[in-house]
Amino acid sequence: MDKVFELLVAKMKAFLRRANKIAAVIWTKKGMTESFLGTTARFYDSETKTMHSMTIACRSFSAPHTAVRVYKLTMEIMKSWEIPPSKVSAVSTDNGSNMVAAHKDLILRHGSFVEEVDEQEEQVIQVEQEDFSEDVDVDHEIDGHLSFEDDCEQMFAESQQSPRESSSKKPKLLLIADVSTRWNSILLSLKRLYELKDAVQDILSKHLKIPCITPGEWVTVRFIIKLLDKFKTVTDDFSAEKTATVYRVYYSVNVLVRHLESIRHALLRVDFADYGTESPFNQVILVITSELDRVLGHTINELNPNFDALYLVITFLHKTLRFTLTAKNKSIASRWLAIKNAEWCIEVEKDRDGYSTIEPQARTSDRDDKLDFFITAESETVASKSPVELEIQSYMEIPMCSTDEIDSNPEEFWISASGKFPLLSRLALDILVIPAASSAPERVFAIATLSTIGKANRLAGRHLERKVLCRRDTAHLPGIDD
Repeated sequence: MDKVFELLVAKMKAFLRRANKIAAVIWTKKGMTESFLGTTARFYDSETKTMHSMTIACRSFSAPHTAVRVYKLTMEIMKSWEIPPSKVSAVSTDNGSNMVAAHKDLILRHGSFVEEVDEQEEQVIQVEQEDFSEDVDVDHEIDGHLSFEDDCEQMFAESQQSPRESSSKKPKLLLIADVSTRWNSILLSLKRLYELKDAVQDILSKHLKIPCITPGEWVTVRFIIKLLDKFKTVTDDFSAEKTATVYRVYYSVNVLVRHLESIRHALLRVDFADYGTESPFNQVILVITSELDRVLGHTINELNPNFDALYLVITFLHKTLRFTLTAKNKSIASRWLAIKNAEWCIEVEKDRDGYSTIEPQARTSDRDDKLDFFITAESETVASKSPVELEIQSYMEIPMCSTDEIDSNPEEFWISASGKFPLLSRLALDILVIPAASSAPERVFAIATLSTIGKANRLAGRHLERKVLCRRDTAHLPGIDD
């Protein structure tokens, strides 16, 4: 195992050295007996024209879990992999206060960092779960009755089976329990409840002799499902690991805003008084809309004081989605790319000469990515355009094609266009590695958990990390056997 691991690390370091920019995904997990910090490096390798997502750490992380200790451990991991801080273009973390504080310190110390705080989508969903808790009491009540009935499984099987299917071996469905620690728990629970609507009504009335769910309650359940389903779709899109995801943020958050508005209009056509009840949605939708703006408003709203142009820029880099942007937004994105290209080229040249372990002086301003900075820059007159600006202009002139799709992977376009846009494609691919969600480290913890289960299989420390890295990274590096 030592030889395999040494070969694996050597190959991974070679890939990391070739990368222009690296996006780091960092996540912590507090276990019953031990806590971990996982780190994934995402980058584009121009030599092999391949996007990589490599696990570089799954470190035991003892208390106290302060921001200072998170920062120090992160820097230790980067140093062990010979990653210059200036090479990291973005840091995606969970929303723990210690994680946010630690990586804000990184951003202040190393000006090249772009902050990317993760788990924002989960915050919005969590608000929905709390707001709907009273409206889905009927689900808890039914589950409470059915969970303690010895013959419930048999009753459900019989209720879902028609006389013609008496000999069918098709598995029968059961209700899904609501779990308070899962953000999508209510959605999954209610979707199954609605799917088994007839069977539930039959069991409630004929077997358990308790009041059935009213028509008004079924309407409420249907609208809750319709409301939450779109959030689940967006979250799933953000969680893809093998393809670019961050380009979806600007477009998808706007989709969620429109989705909430369409649900509100649809509810106006439903008279809940006909069902002897009041609409439970009005206040809920207002709260969700407000929370969506609070948590993710900075990704789409130019008037938001924390507006981050990065999400707009990445949308601009999608060959199809760029047509959803206004002329002003395209202008902001173009200027951002030109400025960032100049900054990153300087940093890459410095890294080639070797990087110093002395931390750079902290920045005195965080206005680099704010909207007013780009508006000011845009108003400046430039005598001639730089090579990357000429490429941006040529890219903007590409017409929409009938075969272009919203769900197409922009990585494929920029890899194929590297000959036509050598500067812009390099910049685009380095930006597209930034993830919209940190699903990779979460899967790392799943491997770590399985590796420590059982008395005969208790790995710890560097041995556990070695096994995790071998399990996770050999798939990205052909020629190394697990």
